[in-house]
Order: sequence, then structure tokens, then C-alpha cells
Amino acid sequence: MLTVKETAQLLMVSEKTVYRWISAAKIPFTRVGEQYRFSRQELQVWASSSGHSLSPEIMIEAETKKLEQPSLSQAIENGGIYYCIDGETPENIIDEIMSIIRLPNEIDSEYVRKSIQVRESLASTGIGDGIAVPHMRHPLQQVESPMVFLCFLKQPADWGSMDGKPVNVIFVPCSQSMRTHLHLLSRISFMSREPKFRNLLDTQASRGEILKSLASSEALELANKAKKS
Repeated sequence: MLTVKETAQLLMVSEKTVYRWISAAKIPFTRVGEQYRFSRQELQVWASSSGHSLSPEIMIEAETKKLEQPSLSQAIENGGIYYCIDGETPENIIDEIMSIIRLPNEIDSEYVRKSIQVRESLASTGIGDGIAVPHMRHPLQQVESPMVFLCFLKQPADWGSMDGKPVNVIFVPCSQSMRTHLHLLSRISFMSREPKFRNLLDTQASRGEILKSLASSEALELANKAKKS
């Protein structure tokens, strides 16, 4: 999250101007105690729609400060693995998932639930081969560590997937930036096609087996990349 000073630099205006926009509710912000904080992603959207310019230097600086992206195994360990999720439709399955997953206290689970349902109403998140990835359309700034909730359904459900196959495995990613969100979606898609991991999903293996195998596969993948570089 950005401070008033950083926001002023990003938008190439004075801090007084930022405070004036805050008073007039013309700029998206969050109040933390007596301080104001701003989401870089929200400011980019706001600036684009409002015709305000952004500092190229600040954007470049932000690019160089990008953190290393999380492994899928770590994200799943952060979120958790859940079994025997009940429900017959995407809507009530998502409701069931949201009622049992463990979100940090500072995150409004009802807001997350509604956001996921809205995204699902726009187009199916079934990616094929029995897997769906319901998710929010926008990052969630309150998330400190990226999470992926891996859920196994009690019985397959029609998710409107392109290949027509019913879904029995659900991944729900939750992250603080669009870059991390896209990274997790890519890792889910890639690892779901890896034979050993796929077999663990199909057999609904134990938490320990899934996390150990996934971490091992990712370590081997990194080692192979290092050899090639």
C-alpha cells in the first residue's frame, strides 16, 4: 500500500492535492488509523479512467521491486486442503467452500464470497479435465501471503467447462497483486497437467502426500532451469 507522499509522486501532483482529493472523495483510498493508504492497482485504474498521468520513474521503480513469486506448494500450504465439499451447483459449492476455509481475521469473507460469485456469473472458471478455479476479479490488498485453497468435492458437479467434463477438484487462489494472481493461475494450470501431481488430485491423496510431491516437483523444476541458465 502507498502513502500520501508516494501517491503524490506516482500521480505527479502535490501532497496537498492528494489530501484535497481525499476530502472530496475523488480518489480511492483506505484509512488505517490516522493514516491514508492507497492501492497501486486501484490508482492505476483510477488514473486511467480520470485522465491523470502516472510518473514513469515510479512505475519503473515498482517494477524493479517486485518480490519473488510464491511456489504453488507454499500457497496451498498457506491456504489449506479440504475434502468432501458438498454441493450440486457452482453457486452452492462456492458458498460451502467459503464457509469452511480459514481466511485471516482482517479479510471480510462475505465480500470475498460475493466477489467470487460475481466472477463466476460472468463466465465459467472450469479450466477442463475436472478442474475449476473460481476466483476474485481483483487482488485482495489485505492478503499478506498468497494463498490457494485446494478443495475436493464429495461428488462431481457440472461447472460449464469447455470440455463438458464435470468438476471434482477446485483451486481458489487469493493474493494481494494481479501479478501474483496470474502467476498462481499459471502454476495451477501447469501442475495440473503434470502426471504425478494429477494422479494425486484424482485419488484425493492426503495433505502430506500432495504437499510433499508438489514441493519435490517444483524443486526439480527449479534445478533443471538452473542447469539450463
